[in-house]
Amino acid sequence: MRSDASSLKKNLNLAVSCHYLRDLLRSTTRQLGCGVGFSLQGTAKKAIGRDWKRRFSRYRVDFPIKVTLLRESGYEEIRGRCGDIGEGGLGAVLGVEVPKGEVVAFELQGPTGVSLKGRCVTRYRKGLLHGFEFFGLSQEQKSLVGSFCLGRPILP
Repeated sequence: MRSDASSLKKNLNLAVSCHYLRDLLRSTTRQLGCGVGFSLQGTAKKAIGRDWKRRFSRYRVDFPIKVTLLRESGYEEIRGRCGDIGEGGLGAVLGVEVPKGEVVAFELQGPTGVSLKGRCVTRYRKGLLHGFEFFGLSQEQKSLVGSFCLGRPILP
């Protein structure tokens, strides 16, 4: 009986930790762009044919991207192309499917050869097309994302 109570307590602590991390991630992504002189929040428009609205606008780009994730056999590097980027995250086509919910490290080569490195969470996947949400970017990284967006066409 005691081991059941101990197990239940561990599972409850894990569930609370997961909710805490989820809420922390949400609040972090809401704060993206704060204090860097730009904010794209609220400029996104509801696209025809879907019942949800993006929190941040996405901008069309075409940059090489490298994603690194931890598999059972060790770290795996996946290369692909980033097709859109915004304050909240990026969209990319990768050579391998990355499971939804997976936290990955990414490295993105910008238009002038400037590199953006960070972590993100896989929020969407359809085949090899992935949607990633940024996780814990610094103010400098957020500013760099903003510079990547300047002068680019907004996606619906």
